[in-house]
Amino acid sequence: MNCTRDCIKATRIELAAWTALDDLREVQQAFDSAHAVFTMIINKTCGVHIAKDLAALGVADLTEWSSKLDRYADQLESSLSAVVNDDPLNHATLRD
Repeated sequence: MNCTRDCIKATRIELAAWTALDDLREVQQAFDSAHAVFTMIINKTCGVHIAKDLAALGVADLTEWSSKLDRYADQLESSLSAVVNDDPLNHATLRD
């Protein structure tokens, strides 16, 4: 009985981790959209303008956070894939 409860708990944790990974990928898409908006502001603003400067700061900040997010998501995905590959009972939660 204890083993069953532990297996169910492990599966729930794994599902939560895969959900978190999906959420990280959605955040990355939001960063990409914001980056596009900032880039458009930079390209459409003529001369020296505070909006252009703020957009450039936004691009720099998003680029840094996007890089961190990508590394974290890749590490999480790699760890989850290793767990799935190491335990043949976990194949029910395999992701495509």
